[in-house]
Amino acid sequence: MENLNTIVTITCSRDFEAMKRQARSIDLFVIEQCTHFVVIEDISIGIDTWKLELQPFYARHKLVLLTADDFNINLKELREINGWLAQQLLKFYIVSKITTESYLVLDSKNFFIKHISLKDWPVTEGNGMSNEILPSNKWNDFVKYISDVLNIPIPDKFFPAHTPFIFRTSVVKEIINTWNLVNIVFKFKGGYEKVSEFNIYRFFSLEPLTVVEFYKTFWPGNAFPTTEEISQLHVNPAILMLGLHNGLYEQKPLEFQELIQFIEDTIFKPVISS
Repeated sequence: MENLNTIVTITCSRDFEAMKRQARSIDLFVIEQCTHFVVIEDISIGIDTWKLELQPFYARHKLVLLTADDFNINLKELREINGWLAQQLLKFYIVSKITTESYLVLDSKNFFIKHISLKDWPVTEGNGMSNEILPSNKWNDFVKYISDVLNIPIPDKFFPAHTPFIFRTSVVKEIINTWNLVNIVFKFKGGYEKVSEFNIYRFFSLEPLTVVEFYKTFWPGNAFPTTEEISQLHVNPAILMLGLHNGLYEQKPLEFQELIQFIEDTIFKPVISS
């Protein structure tokens, strides 16, 4: 994408260490200058500490640190119920700060593993994946709810709730200018774990979905990633980014730390020394 030079991460204090890893990967692997908006949903760690730890990675790029209070919306009730809901909506409301035609949204767990020019990003919208909403799918209740509230037919295909994800700025502006998303999400009674910002987005963007594999995320509950898997993904030219969910640390703290050290030694350090 020729004009893609904006990255957005909505994060929280729990993911402080993961954000340092992500910032370092941007420094090492993103070729052209970019602007990285980091929005901190909570204030358990003060913004000065965030700046102290992250800013050294942005000698080439621009870091913009924000908090949820920097937006002209009332997220207080949502944040009290679940900070994750507030983080989802902030991925939309960040558009008030965006001047580019699109922006790349990451979660804290994501980090680059190869040099990449953002203008060569593999997709122009979405995350390179496609799902059907089936009756057994956990998103089904929320999708039907959104369809009823917005009086819009349910699309045939949806984006899975995965990052990295390209948002088109014009689509996001249409969404927030048309609907009070805070009220819509707050009134949904089907359980916060069924809410997906990517499903909301899909209702407003009905372009054909591009399916391409260019990242790998490891989730808790699945097989714990091995160093061999990481090595194979690193040498696979198609894979640009990895994701390590924070739950992996909670699942196996020692093994997780060993995995992070392996990534440091085999992916990050060779770039620094080259």
